[in-house]
Amino acid sequence: MKITKEKQVTEFKTVTTGYKCDVCGKIHDKNSFPDEWHSFNHSHNEWGNDSIDSFEYHEVCSVECYWVKFKECVKDLDGRESAQVGEFEIQFARRLVNHL
Repeated sequence: MKITKEKQVTEFKTVTTGYKCDVCGKIHDKNSFPDEWHSFNHSHNEWGNDSIDSFEYHEVCSVECYWVKFKECVKDLDGRESAQVGEFEIQFARRLVNHL
């Protein structure tokens, strides 16, 4: 039989208190989350042990910060033919950067 007793217990948890933009470094309180906040990733799918290690996740707070990080990601994947930046295949991402 289980014997029980009521006790007050203090518990520690990790909670989100805010967000930091990967480009400008601005910290946003979780209650004033920017409307333009965007999360995306980039990685390549080519052979080699670094394929899994190439996956990077980014969070940006504005269109301007998105564009800076997007161009960095395309440059980081230079020479790769099987890669993605966000939802874009690398070939399209390169054309987009060159066009804009």
